Amino acid sequence: MSNGRPGHADSPAGFTLVEVLVVVLIIGLLFGVAILAINPGNRDARLEKEATRLWRLMLLAAEESLLQAREIGVHVADSGYAFYTLQDGEWQIVVGDKRLREREFPDFVRPEVEIEGLRIVLDESPSEAKPQIMMLSSGEMIPDFAILIRDRETDRTYRLAPSEEMDIAMQLQIE
Repeated sequence: MSNGRPGHADSPAGFTLVEVLVVVLIIGLLFGVAILAINPGNRDARLEKEATRLWRLMLLAAEESLLQAREIGVHVADSGYAFYTLQDGEWQIVVGDKRLREREFPDFVRPEVEIEGLRIVLDESPSEAKPQIMMLSSGEMIPDFAILIRDRETDRTYRLAPSEEMDIAMQLQIE
């Protein structure tokens, strides 16, 4: 009995196990890529990463301010944030420090800043601005502030605010 394959006159018609496994593997890979592309957990992780980055950089700036006896400030804008130092009575954007360089938020991040309990209107860009929050060489952070890092679509929010230990605390707020 012939199945139309040359050299395989006695084998039954159908797919081999290897052919079936290759097809299953390809379907599995496509399914995995599709799930990763639409998985909101990936977006949540990116939001947490952005909030954590700003939190750690602000802690670093506060520590450097104290250790180097210089005032450092941060300006949060709608598109990102920048760190400043006080030089000769003028706030200058930090240059030459890769850690405290100006950074942009991903498009899905919507930052908000509260100063003394009042929400302020954010600039488009942090360049050519003055800091809203200052880390002083005395170890103080002024004024009283909260920075909210929100997802534009889900309103998942991370809140950065001073703690009682003159530190900055970060917490997830579910609204």
